[in-house]
Amino acid sequence: MVYHYIDATAKWYFKDVIRKLKSKVYPHIRLKQRHNALYTPEQLLDTLAYAALTHDFTTNGAKCFKLVNGEAPHPNNLLSNKKA
Repeated sequence: MVYHYIDATAKWYFKDVIRKLKSKVYPHIRLKQRHNALYTPEQLLDTLAYAALTHDFTTNGAKCFKLVNGEAPHPNNLLSNKKA
């Protein structure tokens, strides 16, 4: 399994881009979730944004995001029945 290790400058860059995405794009995205969902829509979108920024697949992107952020949804949760 290959993990992407990033330096401090790249980590700051990702946090900056995700912060800007949160303020501009996230309010317009609606994810249908049940009342007992484990992760908030923000956590799911953060993980997907990280995977997109690193040009990675969802499964490895979620694992790498967990290394960087400390907490991330399981890749199966991201892939299972996401209908916007």
